[in-house]
Amino acid sequence: MILTMMSCSPESLFLDHWNNDTESAFNRTESPYADSPNAVILFELENLAINRHDWEIVRTRHVRIQIFTEEGKESANIRIPFYHDDNISLIKAQTILPNGERIKLKSSQIFEEGVKDGWRYKTFAIPGVEARCIIEYQYQLRSDRLALIEPKFFQGYLHNEYSKFSVTLPKGFNYTASVRNPISANTEPRKEEVFTPEGDYVYYIWAYKNIPAVRDEPYMYNRYDHLFSIYMQLLSYQDPHNKITFIKTWDDLASKIKKEYKSYLEPTRKFKGLLAKIEADSAEATPTPDQIYRFVQERVIRKSTNSLYAREANEVIDEMRASKVERNLLFLGLLIEAGYDADPLLISQRSNGKIGV
Repeated sequence: MILTMMSCSPESLFLDHWNNDTESAFNRTESPYADSPNAVILFELENLAINRHDWEIVRTRHVRIQIFTEEGKESANIRIPFYHDDNISLIKAQTILPNGERIKLKSSQIFEEGVKDGWRYKTFAIPGVEARCIIEYQYQLRSDRLALIEPKFFQGYLHNEYSKFSVTLPKGFNYTASVRNPISANTEPRKEEVFTPEGDYVYYIWAYKNIPAVRDEPYMYNRYDHLFSIYMQLLSYQDPHNKITFIKTWDDLASKIKKEYKSYLEPTRKFKGLLAKIEADSAEATPTPDQIYRFVQERVIRKSTNSLYAREANEVIDEMRASKVERNLLFLGLLIEAGYDADPLLISQRSNGKIGV
């Protein structure tokens, strides 16, 4: 018996565009755009779809870039972000030389890095890059976090000659979109309804030409706040048998946060015992907020993690090791135990960008 090993390339996600129509771009010997002299995005295509059967978001993306200079070769170093429980697949990339030769990325040239239970990255350098070549890459991302849709950024460090973003929603899904820093007065998507035996769908399509590059500027703390982008949220889903609300009001969010951190907001024997230790070191009957704060700072060992998740309060008190969130909640719980009026406050870091309300 003879076993034959076959190496299969990932399927093309955008069949009408992969490996097609590159001749006209090779007629250019230099970039026509002052804001992007080293490399230019020829096109960027992305589709976001809701898979109703598996209850997941599927995002597919295809980018083609023309390199003009040695400095432009840096654009061939690709870093695809994804959260640790998402799935990245169907990565495919190649270099197209002016003589028509194709140099394809091998699976062994794709690497993964990042935080184990946080943001991770697929990284690769597209091989065979030289001046005046064209590079292209594609990938697919699948996520089961329907309410948390990562924003779409049309702008980056390179001039983009054409960008198309389409959203495919099965009937019953209700969503909202907020356009930031538009480059055109036309921010409304083209809407199409499609009826199939498998179900009815609604397509929303945004398409733009000649999107300028955005450079980093002095005092630009968060560059994402300055990019042409679309932020989306799924609001709800409804069919004859179900009604699911993903996003509610700010008051609902506040109630959810209080429920999540309930063990820190109600008095317990362990909080009482911990407060007794602070009272023993204090000359006053009731420790001041400053004394409680210093106790948490000095006596609770720091545990490195950036998650909003917090363990049960009793577990943290037993271990006396806590993350940033757990330390803050421990301080809050001790204030409440001491008789102070205190409530949790969720504050976003500037690096997360502006909040759309």
